[in-house]
Amino acid sequence: MKKVLAIAMLGISFPVVALADAYVKSAGFGGMGVNETWYAGKKKREETVVDMGGLKNREITITRVDKGIVWELDADLRIYRERPIYVPDTPGDRKSMELKNAPDEKWKNPPGEEINQCSLQLVTLPQKRVIAGFDATGYQAVCKEKNASDLPPMTMWISPLKGVVEKFDQETKSFDKAYRNELFKNIPFAERKLNEEAFEALGSAAGQMLLGLNMGKLPKGVPLKMEQEGERPDGTWGNMVIIEILDIRADAVNPGLFDIPSGYRKIANDEEYHHLKAKKMAKQMGIGGM
Repeated sequence: MKKVLAIAMLGISFPVVALADAYVKSAGFGGMGVNETWYAGKKKREETVVDMGGLKNREITITRVDKGIVWELDADLRIYRERPIYVPDTPGDRKSMELKNAPDEKWKNPPGEEINQCSLQLVTLPQKRVIAGFDATGYQAVCKEKNASDLPPMTMWISPLKGVVEKFDQETKSFDKAYRNELFKNIPFAERKLNEEAFEALGSAAGQMLLGLNMGKLPKGVPLKMEQEGERPDGTWGNMVIIEILDIRADAVNPGLFDIPSGYRKIANDEEYHHLKAKKMAKQMGIGGM
């Protein structure tokens, strides 16, 4: 006890590990969409703007794990709906959530067509890139078979976990863990692991793009860019960006971003909510009768 008091009197303090808030901005959809996401503890705000010529849309999703709810907002119509995060315990549907690992999985053409299989392997690119101000290493998924050379390779650029990137990674993973706990709270504990593994793979940018491609050898880090050879939106052929991080920060976030803005009307009926959104889209496309 005397030793503890002595330390206190000397004013010695020990570092407290705390996570910073986080922000990330990315571009995708062939340059036609921009996504911004803010994190603060158990709160998340995601804002997506898609501009496809005559079709423009701005969606906002606010996830409040601390309240167990998600708000989906239409910024143009100034309406929103509310739904719970958790998934009801439905034993009959659990098999559909299984994520099967297939180390030797191959792509094959449909029956009757020329066989063109692809066993993917990971290749580390020698050159480095600076993306959003961070150093990144490229990893390419290529086919082992020569007859599959016409399948366009996919490249992912990953920044190592250090500095701002590490803080961002810690904050986002902390939120994801809290979200999973709320999402699967009604599912028996013994069956949560499989669901959480599926969520982790499907919930990350890397998982969405490389699910089923046997990319388990990717190093730990934050994917900053994913690109693939293919037809660009302008009709030309070349390297097409699937998603690219434009900005990453680990600074304090305005807490007001995680609340419903004033002037928004709550729509309790899902059918009405979707009808209003469909009507807006039809108007933008010049389609009447909605």
